[in-house]
Amino acid sequence: MAQNKTTVKIFGQQYTIAGTASNEEMERVAGHVDKTMTELSKGLPSLSTLSLAVLAAVNISSEYFEQTADSEKKQAEIDKLKKDADHYVKLWEDAKASFRKYQEDAKNSVEQLQELQRIFNMKNVELNDVRESLQSMTDQYNDAAAKLKAAEEKIADLEDRAGGAEDLAGKLSTAEAAGKELETKVSELEEKLRNAESSEQNESRSLENFQSKYKELENSFFDIQMENINLKNELDELKKQH
Repeated sequence: MAQNKTTVKIFGQQYTIAGTASNEEMERVAGHVDKTMTELSKGLPSLSTLSLAVLAAVNISSEYFEQTADSEKKQAEIDKLKKDADHYVKLWEDAKASFRKYQEDAKNSVEQLQELQRIFNMKNVELNDVRESLQSMTDQYNDAAAKLKAAEEKIADLEDRAGGAEDLAGKLSTAEAAGKELETKVSELEEKLRNAESSEQNESRSLENFQSKYKELENSFFDIQMENINLKNELDELKKQH
């Protein structure tokens, strides 16, 4: 590397110095030494030039070590800030990755919710059909019950009027057979009615489960958004400190 030479004046004496630094840099260093020796001589006028030079070297060395220690301290702080920044950047990247995953999960959840809504709508239609069937069976049951009561009343009347007459006995037998048939039909309708009521209860429970699952999905998505906002704010604050 080329050597540069320059002539400088330190405490009234001219010196030729050489070095790899630029002439301006060497003149600046020499000017600092000259200034230090001049300031020391004002307070210690009796000291020789050699003693002033040694004392100036000690002061300059002290300044150097203080600045070096301060620089190392600041570098340590910078390293810590960089480490913290890297940590928060990683947290931010992890948060973004988690957010993307949760977005995908949320998308799938929305699709599932839409499918559940479709099923719910279908079940609701089925439930309405069941209710209509239930009402129809209830009407049939009431009609059959009325016919059975009328048949029982007719049987009772025939029994009162029978008096051993053969034709009335035949009518009584026919009425009893009709009454038994009506009883069988009423029993079947009662069983259908119980099944319809049970189906309606099951559909209501399914609807409650669908609604509960949708509410959980909404709460989870809101928590994820708040967590990502907090991490972004921490990262922005750390960048401001730099």
